[in-house]
Amino acid sequence: MTAEANPWDVTRWDLVSWDVDGTLYSMPAVKRAVIRRALLGLFSFRIVRNIREFSSLGRFRKQMAAVRDAGGALPEDALAGRDSLLEAERRWYGPAIGKVGLAPGVLALMAAFDDAGVPQVVVSDYVADYKLAALGLSGRFERAYAGETVGQLKPSPELFRVLLAEHDVDPARVLHIGDRDDTDGIAARTAGCQVVIIGEQFATAQHLLEAVERKQLGS
Repeated sequence: MTAEANPWDVTRWDLVSWDVDGTLYSMPAVKRAVIRRALLGLFSFRIVRNIREFSSLGRFRKQMAAVRDAGGALPEDALAGRDSLLEAERRWYGPAIGKVGLAPGVLALMAAFDDAGVPQVVVSDYVADYKLAALGLSGRFERAYAGETVGQLKPSPELFRVLLAEHDVDPARVLHIGDRDDTDGIAARTAGCQVVIIGEQFATAQHLLEAVERKQLGS
């Protein structure tokens, strides 16, 4: 891959990986939807359970933020009680993600890579099956990798190294699409992969798609 090569020529990629949270959908919009549901839950007969779950989810987010700030390695006890917490996530986040839906351009950009025969996978910090289902993307990717299952969150590059080993691809021909340079960007680049940060290099996936289409049209 030469320095002169157009970076949005889909034929230069052997594999594309997608982040989930904040990339496939709008995190601010999902947070607003979850907060609205939490407020409505104050008037529910399940108010005690709702408050307990909402508090637990908040503590987990803070704990994982601290793990990322420390480099991404999960302490041995970090996922204690994760199964029950994951069920709470499904109840709280799943409907909100489904209501918000895919970010502009995401599905069309995936189709552009499909048309070029480029395999696509998910590389997320967390188990993403219920999120993908809520977005109508179940079975859409060759595989979904989760940092929590290997004990390393971004910005650790370990999850990308697992991906590279399993797919036996040149890191320089892997493109990761994410929304945070301090996590997605650092992790992908450290593993030798290329990366696009939505919200920085391109405002949305739709803008990235337009760059791809211009190249495909030869302009």
